[in-house]
Amino acid sequence: MSWKDEIDRNWGVGSCVHVYPDAVVVEGHKGLLCYSPQYIKIKRKKGCVAIEGERLTACEIGRDEVKIEGKIAKVEWL
Repeated sequence: MSWKDEIDRNWGVGSCVHVYPDAVVVEGHKGLLCYSPQYIKIKRKKGCVAIEGERLTACEIGRDEVKIEGKIAKVEWL
């Protein structure tokens, strides 16, 4: 099985997380589960993404994509 097939099987087709020094973009989100300036937990089709940092804000929330900005310290797949 290829790495792409493994990702699609575990995270769902079209799931992607882009991590930048000052932002995280999560595609295929299903809503925010926890929200504070230091910690944001985002529900996905299969699992969650937890973001830790400082001054975190959900600056753009769309139907399929959410953009978190701030000083990103850690991104964890749960």
